[in-house]
Amino acid sequence: TALRNADLVFAYITATDCHGIMVEIGIAAAQLFTRIVIAFAPGIDSKDFWYVTKRAAAVHEHVRECCLAEILASELYLMKGDSTSMGSGA
Repeated sequence: TALRNADLVFAYITATDCHGIMVEIGIAAAQLFTRIVIAFAPGIDSKDFWYVTKRAAAVHEHVRECCLAEILASELYLMKGDSTSMGSGA
C-alpha cells in the first residue's frame, strides 16, 4: 500500500530484465497524482521501455550511480514547488 500512497516513484534501471520494477511502475501509473521518474544506467536503451517511459513525468538517460542523488533532489525540489503553487491558488 505504500506504493499506492506515494507522491513520487523514482526508478533506476540498470538491467533489461527488471520485471518487478516494471510492475511497480505500472501500479504507480494507475495512481493519477503519482510523479514517476525513471533514470536509465549507461548502456540501457530507454526505447526498450517505451511502455513505462510514456507515463513518466521525467526520463533521464545514461545516468551513473553517482548522479542519482542530484537527480532525486532536483525532482523533490520540483515537487515542492508544484505543491506550493497549487496551495497558493495560483
